Amino acid sequence: MPPLPFVGRRDVLAAIADAAARARHGHGGLLALTGPAGAGKTRTAEEAETRAEGFRTLWTWCPPEASGSPFRPWARLLRELVAADPDCARPLHASPPLRALTEGRTARLLRAPDPEGARLRLTADTADLLRAAAAARPLLIVLDDLHAADPSSLRLLLELAATARNTPLLLLATARDDDAAWTGRTAEHAELLRRARTLPLGPLTRPDIARLLAAATGGPATPHRGGRPRRVRTGCAPHRSGPQHLRPSARSTPSTARTPDRTAPPAAHTAA
Repeated sequence: MPPLPFVGRRDVLAAIADAAARARHGHGGLLALTGPAGAGKTRTAEEAETRAEGFRTLWTWCPPEASGSPFRPWARLLRELVAADPDCARPLHASPPLRALTEGRTARLLRAPDPEGARLRLTADTADLLRAAAAARPLLIVLDDLHAADPSSLRLLLELAATARNTPLLLLATARDDDAAWTGRTAEHAELLRRARTLPLGPLTRPDIARLLAAATGGPATPHRGGRPRRVRTGCAPHRSGPQHLRPSARSTPSTARTPDRTAPPAAHTAA
């Protein structure tokens, strides 16, 4: 079946569009899409990407199994930037911390004689690299599932938020907002909420859910049989893409009227 349409989230998409407009003029920032599991955070970020005209977009993500791997989301992202942009290679070659990061030697970086000095140097050099990457074309970086990031990656993002304010760079993170997702890291969560512009995602409205059901079943959201309304139950599967990929269940809904779960994050690519 064809992909389901994106519905709702008009206020959130308008806020992201406004931030993107400012970023185009050199005044970027950090946005955080927050909500419970299955709220549609990743799907909303995907939709925002399609509307970010003129931006080069890169995705990275924070799988739970990598929570003990320092800087893993950033290592992936910076390697891709350097491979695609010669202007980013120069800051990399001039920075021992950046080279250690992209080569997977983060443990050695954290065990430096002056680990705090090495961390500050890494932050400054990463900022220089991102400025170089955004010089020719505004840059949108999406960090998915930030609640699962290791502490070093989260801290680097928060420190780079200051760089984005004077750079054509928009940082867009998705994160769960429940206490369980931030167990043991309440201070980091509070700091994210302080430094980022937070865009919470609530439930979809009934009309939006009806539109999704109609698209999924190929008919009206509340079809009738024999003059009596059939009960239609909407089930939001607890997966990454949330209610935008509703899997409707009805007593007479065909079993084929469902959208498969997306099992991997979107590949990094450039928005037209």
